[in-house]
Amino acid sequence: MPAYFMLSCYGKLPGTRAQVAIITHVEPSWIAGTRLSDVPEPVECEVVVGGEMVSMFRGGGLLMTERLVKELRQAGVDNLDVYEAVIRDPETGQTWTDYRAVNVVGVVSCADMARSGTSAAPGELIDVAFEGLVIDEKRARGALMFRLAEAVGGIVVHERVKDHLVKAGFSDLAFHDPGAWIG
Repeated sequence: MPAYFMLSCYGKLPGTRAQVAIITHVEPSWIAGTRLSDVPEPVECEVVVGGEMVSMFRGGGLLMTERLVKELRQAGVDNLDVYEAVIRDPETGQTWTDYRAVNVVGVVSCADMARSGTSAAPGELIDVAFEGLVIDEKRARGALMFRLAEAVGGIVVHERVKDHLVKAGFSDLAFHDPGAWIG
């Protein structure tokens, strides 16, 4: 069993999850993995497609429920910058204030490019397309949660974090074996 998993979030039924995007622009971007400065709060977010409100959204950045942020911290994750957020649904007028905009600080270059399924050129980073990923666990150095340097949209969690979140009852989170990850 791998020590690392790719994190995503789905609704209870396929296709039922809402799509939510962060509207507030920041520099550098939400997915750069670096500290942000001058983030206006609350971070403005918008429902793009209505549906089930889940524990985590990825749309221009990460949005997580307060509960998920709390449980990640209890699992030992200490590299999250967290900002107040408000999600608005322009169709219904409904708002949510129990979500946080989350910046995962840190990118780790730990993809074993020779053994992963990719057509990337040697040295290519940031936005590599994977059809199966092999993580070099030595290069991950025990990090609990990080962005994958070779594909910064990929959120990687250690099995310790996965186990904690599963035990905490997050049934809408998915933990993909990197070898089966397409990203």
